[in-house]
Amino acid sequence: MVDMKQIKKTTAISKAGRRKEFLAWTMILPALILNVCVMGGPIIGTSAISLTDWDGIRPANFVGLENFRKLMQDSRFFWAAFNNLKWCIFFLTVPVIFALIIAGLLRKVKRGQVVYRTFFFIPYIVTSVVAAKIWSLIYSPFYGITALLEKLGFQNPPKFLADPDLALFSVAVVDSWRYWVFLMVLFLTAFSQVDQSLEEAAMIDGANRVQAFIHVTIPQIRPTISTVLILTTIWSVTTFDFVYLMTGGGPGSSSELVSTYMYRLAMQNQQPGYASAISLVMVLFSVAFMSVIGLLRKRGWEI
Repeated sequence: MVDMKQIKKTTAISKAGRRKEFLAWTMILPALILNVCVMGGPIIGTSAISLTDWDGIRPANFVGLENFRKLMQDSRFFWAAFNNLKWCIFFLTVPVIFALIIAGLLRKVKRGQVVYRTFFFIPYIVTSVVAAKIWSLIYSPFYGITALLEKLGFQNPPKFLADPDLALFSVAVVDSWRYWVFLMVLFLTAFSQVDQSLEEAAMIDGANRVQAFIHVTIPQIRPTISTVLILTTIWSVTTFDFVYLMTGGGPGSSSELVSTYMYRLAMQNQQPGYASAISLVMVLFSVAFMSVIGLLRKRGWEI
């Protein structure tokens, strides 16, 4: 026999759930529309421009996929992409490891931790323009590190921003000087949720502090480390400010990144159509990268 009370109760719960869902969508709809307009508009515009030979002044002519064909034969683009790869590898290692070590040490500080955090965070609040100018003076061959080394008797000291072999690395050091403190704050937040009793148990069983930190503590903050690595990879694709401010992509094209190359094409060479094609390719690369990460997570990978 059908229980009408149970059916009515189930129907009421279902209607209440639908009302809550409708209310939730109503609340987020304005932000969703704004987000779609802010992101979708430029993407559509860039896609349209990438199919033209527009120079930014005269009427655009439709050229189809010509810009993308040209891109596949552009050796300078591949050089810039290779520099982006080197930049990405540097930032996935040096600042991440440094921030992880400092955060691991700082979490043990019981007194004055806020003072240490504030002190370490100072570089991050310095704007890119100011930091780039300060470090350009530090790297200056006339009154910076190079001049100091010459006074100390070193023969042919490195000219950091003028040497094609050192320029990209020198700029990466400056950017990581600001970036690592941001990562340190993320790691400190993750460490605050770690079960320290497991680390203490490992030390009782004979592990030293370093072994306990590597094999017990770090696995507990794996989600944060994965997020940091993903964000760092994406940001490495879009980095622009320090390279543009300190070297402009030079000397020659030794420190050229895809972002500075696109800027040069669009603003100096009057080729916004071609620059748009490059930017669209980089967007597709980022989307593909995130899709692969999402697929691996669905398959059970702890990323």
